[in-house]
Amino acid sequence: MLYHVLKYLDGNDFLGADDKKHLSRVLRAHLSQDELELLLLDGISPLGREKLWPLVPRYDFLQNISRGNYWVAVIMDAVYKVTEVPAKPAE
Repeated sequence: MLYHVLKYLDGNDFLGADDKKHLSRVLRAHLSQDELELLLLDGISPLGREKLWPLVPRYDFLQNISRGNYWVAVIMDAVYKVTEVPAKPAE
């Protein structure tokens, strides 16, 4: 469901960049640490990498993830070293 909300938000032209950032922050604020960790794992999985992952860094969804767990810190460091934040394609 989160993917579909982000895709809808990202694909709408009637919202400005500030509105999209604001709405993504509201959505992000409702996610628990466990949900953020699942989002990280889903985003880097073979199924989520193509569609979900480009939206995660674009809207800074992992900004509030705690690196208290060793494996989360390792994955975050590895993922952010090999991926760039994709810009939204020109329309």
